[in-house]
Amino acid sequence: MQKLEIVISGRVQGVGFRYYTKQKAELYNIHGYVKNLSTGKVMVMAYGDSGNMEFFLQALKNGPSYSLVEKVTTSPVKHSKEYNEFKIAF
Repeated sequence: MQKLEIVISGRVQGVGFRYYTKQKAELYNIHGYVKNLSTGKVMVMAYGDSGNMEFFLQALKNGPSYSLVEKVTTSPVKHSKEYNEFKIAF
């Protein structure tokens, strides 16, 4: 099980990025959440199988059609909280 904090920068707010992320997370069986940051970036807390996580990360790098992903930063997380679904946080 891989646990990552993912920060995506570029044109990622106001383009359906959180909904796109939730759709891809459900497709690849990733649990956690996605939220907009006040900096204009999007942050994802993701938990899942390392193989599925690679597909998920690639999807985030592509983004939805109206987005423009400039950078995706990942950091390993040592969190005790586990999620059993993927949510959009507001």
